[in-house]
Amino acid sequence: MKRKPVAIVLVSLFGAVLCYIGGWFYFGICGHRGTATNIQALAQVYQPDDPNLGAFYTNSFLRKLRFTAPIHWHRAVWRPAVTITSQVDVVAFRRDMSAEPFVDLHPEWVSQGTSTVHDFKILHRLKDDWMVETRGTLDVSPGAFEMSSHTFYSKIDDHWWHQLTNGGRVDFAFDTQKK
Repeated sequence: MKRKPVAIVLVSLFGAVLCYIGGWFYFGICGHRGTATNIQALAQVYQPDDPNLGAFYTNSFLRKLRFTAPIHWHRAVWRPAVTITSQVDVVAFRRDMSAEPFVDLHPEWVSQGTSTVHDFKILHRLKDDWMVETRGTLDVSPGAFEMSSHTFYSKIDDHWWHQLTNGGRVDFAFDTQKK
């Protein structure tokens, strides 16, 4: 009779370990998702997994964005990255983002000319020579906004930083009419 309680404990312990490993795989592969109502609520999304993404949130253009809708986010765990989708005030974006370190900002090309969707890339250099790369799109017609930020795969030195960011001045004259 004494083996029965030991077997129950072992099966329970095995089940708990199996659930933990299953959760680790699930969140490692699928990540976490949610909705933030404002920019301050995003602080908790950027902090947990990667200190570089936390530093990026603290010192980046993200705090200047004027969202006009709830912010849907997805945080990847195994390769720390954060993706957000929402709508922004395009006029405020043009005004407030001109001083940011955009590496690229250009309209997407379609067969009929240009569209109202603009692709962008921003690089933020952090202390200890780490860098966060942000890529995204902005549709200037409705203000639809999506971006994904992740820590660059390796540290960068001054020469490499200069090579990555020496692309010239970015034009913020959005054409809101389709051609």
